[in-house]
Amino acid sequence: MYRNFGPNRRPLTAREKSIRFQYGALFVFSALCAITLGVLYNNQNTELKKIEGIKQRIDSAFIKLDYIESFVDDDGDTVEVSTEKKIDQMVDDAFRYREMHDDLFELRSTDARYEMALEYYADPLVHQEYRDRTGTSFKSKYTEAQRKEIVEKIKKEVSSFNSIIAYRDAFDWYREIDPVAIKEIELFLYFTE
Repeated sequence: MYRNFGPNRRPLTAREKSIRFQYGALFVFSALCAITLGVLYNNQNTELKKIEGIKQRIDSAFIKLDYIESFVDDDGDTVEVSTEKKIDQMVDDAFRYREMHDDLFELRSTDARYEMALEYYADPLVHQEYRDRTGTSFKSKYTEAQRKEIVEKIKKEVSSFNSIIAYRDAFDWYREIDPVAIKEIELFLYFTE
């Protein structure tokens, strides 16, 4: 076979050029395919690792939240709960928690208003401010010392009630003892709005 190397080389024939171009194009095409497949494989491998990490976190959260991981079906076989069902169950519980959280927040806010009204009731300056704001001639039926005593009695009993609505329950408890004092204290809820 004749080699076309060295100083005495002859020009390539049309057929040789065609063959060289075809093999060159095939080499470039195969190189591009290899690079593309390598990048796709790497991306797919990265995505797979990320998905496996997420699945492990879901399984870990599922165990920590004391959900049932497997159950026995009608045939007596143990069936694992699928990841989709795990996610659905946790999402449903999260929605329920959000609704409960909003309700709890509202209850605690209301209870904080009762607590503030109790503090305002003991303060004589707030009594004057109440008269100024409402334009009424409100005068408590109790002296300042009696009001402080009432507030102390109510605060002492707060710890015996539900912590979420303790002040509201303490108001209801004291309403049976002295409804007039509670009626006066509830006037100061005006300042907590």
